[in-house]
Amino acid sequence: MPSVELILTFKCDWHCDYCLVDTHNQPLKTFDEVVAEAESYEPYTEVTLSGGETGLMSKAKLTKIIDILKAKHCPIDLLTNGLFIKKHPELLHHFEEVLYHCVEYLGDDIQFPNLDQSKFLYILVVTNDNLKDDSILRMIDKYPHIKFVILPDTRSQRRIDFNLMNNFIKQHKDKIHERTMHEWAQDMCRTWGE
Repeated sequence: MPSVELILTFKCDWHCDYCLVDTHNQPLKTFDEVVAEAESYEPYTEVTLSGGETGLMSKAKLTKIIDILKAKHCPIDLLTNGLFIKKHPELLHHFEEVLYHCVEYLGDDIQFPNLDQSKFLYILVVTNDNLKDDSILRMIDKYPHIKFVILPDTRSQRRIDFNLMNNFIKQHKDKIHERTMHEWAQDMCRTWGE
């Protein structure tokens, strides 16, 4: 089954320094462009709704995109920083998987809800710095009800230290979601080649 990422908007309420999309430096994307892209997909294409932040879209626009994809029998996944979950919880049943992209330096005012981890994957992006200073470990320890998927920052200028990442995963595997190793292997292939 083919899979695609549909960027709904480049607008984002966060400014993550490791953003691979570089959302704040992209041209505006019109809703008509998004609709046309969704309509162009073949039936049964697996689609991940992404951004920017998907939760910044209105419910009416999101519903239209979901309806187009559902009419084509497309399985739909969602990538969000959590805003979508807060603003549009009534739409979550449409998604096969929700990738809840968290950042490791959020303050104590942010709480990660205890959602069904068979559908919701909590993702923490790691860098050499936050592996060395233990801020990732502090985040994992702070939320013992969550098994985070740990993903490396794969930008070429900040390539993750392989040994540092491997050691962290081995030492804390009981606190880390089992998909971490699969995703880590995929990232290594994309970054370093097969």
